[in-house]
Amino acid sequence: MYFMPDRENVSAKYGRVLSGESPIIMQNNLYVSSLAWATTDDTLRAYFATIGEVKSASVIKDKMSGRSRGFGFVEMATEEAAAEAVAKLNETDLDGRIIRVAIAQPREERPRREFNNAA
Repeated sequence: MYFMPDRENVSAKYGRVLSGESPIIMQNNLYVSSLAWATTDDTLRAYFATIGEVKSASVIKDKMSGRSRGFGFVEMATEEAAAEAVAKLNETDLDGRIIRVAIAQPREERPRREFNNAA
């Protein structure tokens, strides 16, 4: 059995466009790149909590190895806190790496790739 979240929560939380919806750009959802392999959800949350209330923080991991892919997302409680986090935490040191912080953009729709094309 698979868990299927309802569409409203998915598009609202991640800013994705789901079949026919207009794009949602959430100004309090941040994209954080250049993370160290050792950075965890908890260390990311604690680092951004120095600016304001953090609603969620997640380091994106590889499906096969479970290792960090080097980027993550942080959702701040307010747009003001998100703007302050971008201003104060962009190009700062976290776990020995200089991180990049920006407002997250909606994921682009890409055509599905075909893998079993027999020639």
